Amino acid sequence: KAANSGSRLLCLPVKRSCITSPSGFPTMVAKTVAVLAGDGIGPEVMSEAMKVLKKIAELYGHDFTFDEANIGGAAWAAA
Repeated sequence: KAANSGSRLLCLPVKRSCITSPSGFPTMVAKTVAVLAGDGIGPEVMSEAMKVLKKIAELYGHDFTFDEANIGGAAWAAA
């Protein structure tokens, strides 16, 4: 499947996903991700999600920076 997102094309072939520029060359993604663990999606879920993003970064050359903070019940428990 492919979805047009402005000047980039996000494609998900069978073996690996890629983000390509209009010229067709892979583009590295660098993003800061807010990790807000709290009610409903607690720290145990967020830690697993971060593992997934770290593996994606490793496999496809992306750079994710994680900015962690607690919200809801997790924030009360940490105080």
